[in-house]
Amino acid sequence: MQPMSPPKRPPAALSGTPPILVGSPRLNRTVGFSSHNNIVRTAILCVVGALSLIVFFKRGGEWLPSLSSSERVAVSSGAMAAGSGRPSSSSSSHELAMEESNGFFDDIPEEEWERLRNIAHDMQPNAKGDPSDASVGPFAWYQENYEPEFSCRHEQRVGRKGDGGKWVCDPHRIELKGGGDCLVYSVGSSGDASFEAAILDDISSGCEIHVFDFGDFAQTVADQTGHSPNVHYHQWGLSSRTEGRYKSFTDTLSELGHVNRTIDVFKIDCEGCELDTYQAWLEAPVKLQQILVEIHKHGAVDMFQSLHDAGYAIFHKEPNIQYQIGNICVEYCFVLLSPKFWTTE
Repeated sequence: MQPMSPPKRPPAALSGTPPILVGSPRLNRTVGFSSHNNIVRTAILCVVGALSLIVFFKRGGEWLPSLSSSERVAVSSGAMAAGSGRPSSSSSSHELAMEESNGFFDDIPEEEWERLRNIAHDMQPNAKGDPSDASVGPFAWYQENYEPEFSCRHEQRVGRKGDGGKWVCDPHRIELKGGGDCLVYSVGSSGDASFEAAILDDISSGCEIHVFDFGDFAQTVADQTGHSPNVHYHQWGLSSRTEGRYKSFTDTLSELGHVNRTIDVFKIDCEGCELDTYQAWLEAPVKLQQILVEIHKHGAVDMFQSLHDAGYAIFHKEPNIQYQIGNICVEYCFVLLSPKFWTTE
């Protein structure tokens, strides 16, 4: 066996006072050990040994010659992760979540992501019986069909409580992109810009927000959003084709220069236009990361199926019972995942 290399010089704080090694002659002379006090000697040796270990570990192993400082950090980090029950970075992979969410979820470990995926798969088909059965009343239909199938760790309500506020999946992920890359579409206003104001306050004041409504609410929206230069009001509605006070989704993207961009939040509450325009959302040259839509019509089977086929998962469902007399109002929130997420092996 090769002899152990001599220990490194102690830290500057200990210079001039080399460590007293347990069992050394210097320790015997210092304490005054003799052959007649072995019991006391043994006890003191144990205490000094324990204190030496405490000092050693608290100083991060300064007297351990075989480990570099980076190696000590790695050992320390691994021990901390093991002690907390969390997987260390070396044993935790986020690649699967990133791949199956197109990069949106970049910090979910593989085991947790697989659990989320299994839950979503177990929810399929996300309907009770035949969702096309016209004999089921509209209120019962939305009660029995299309429940949330995916969970966002940090889902947050943006905007007011009650009507007007919306649930957003992990808004901090949008914030981390930086204000310059944050793009929000809000279709349907009726003069209420509380959601848009909350986007600026809770996510990023740098978000570029476009509000669409054929009503004359430009001044109202500006007042409610603090006259932010990043909020733009467009006095036209969304339709399947451009005509009169309406424009198609594709023409809207082209006019505003948003072709091939990512719209981080696409909020649409247009009193029924959702069923006439959803195909255009999915076919347009743009990526809609989240879709927050209030559905007003009965039996939107094709819409739900089309969104599912495009990779969208329902992460929130909220019946709007405040205005349900004679109307169907159900808030649905979707987050875009890769079609691979839905693939069964």
